[in-house]
Amino acid sequence: NGYVADCHDFQLLPNGHVLLIGYYKTQMDLSKLVPGAYPNALVAGAVIQELDAQQNVVFQWRTWDHFTVTGYYGPYGYATNPVAKNAVIDGFHLNSVFLDTDGNLLISNFGMDVWKINRQTGQIMWRLGGLANQFSFVGVNPRLALTQFSDHTVTRLGNGDILVYCNSDQQATRSSAVYEYRLDETNKIATLVWSYKPATNVYPW
Repeated sequence: NGYVADCHDFQLLPNGHVLLIGYYKTQMDLSKLVPGAYPNALVAGAVIQELDAQQNVVFQWRTWDHFTVTGYYGPYGYATNPVAKNAVIDGFHLNSVFLDTDGNLLISNFGMDVWKINRQTGQIMWRLGGLANQFSFVGVNPRLALTQFSDHTVTRLGNGDILVYCNSDQQATRSSAVYEYRLDETNKIATLVWSYKPATNVYPW
């Protein structure tokens, strides 16, 4: 469909199809949201595609079809953030896509949260962690838990839990770590059941 694949993730499915991530840019008038911003800024969105063995697109999901700039988590609603005044803005940054056991998609997002996307409708089923978190937490300080999903990978384990690799931040104020959560997706409860942080902090940036 004319999009260029990104190197962050690629999942080969049992039926021979693949899931992958790409990006595209959309022109937006951000001057209406942030004083001094570009009226014709190019804001990057992410696209998720499922391709069959012949590279035909059988499923496609694009961020700007389901989010607005102000409805995302981003810094663009804050006039004091210099990023909002750039001519080209990295609006979305997805790190991994995973076909969940129920046929829907788990997405790890640099906006510090995990999404579940309905593969039939494209709607966001829930968001875990970050500023738009919809879950309550058990076994961990809720404020701390919100920061544990700035993840580069999310997968579903055989026991039904999710495993999240949380990157360090660019300021090196926290180490990379791994977290295992048991999710009650009906009542929106996330229970921390296991975590690992190396004895010596790891900053992979």
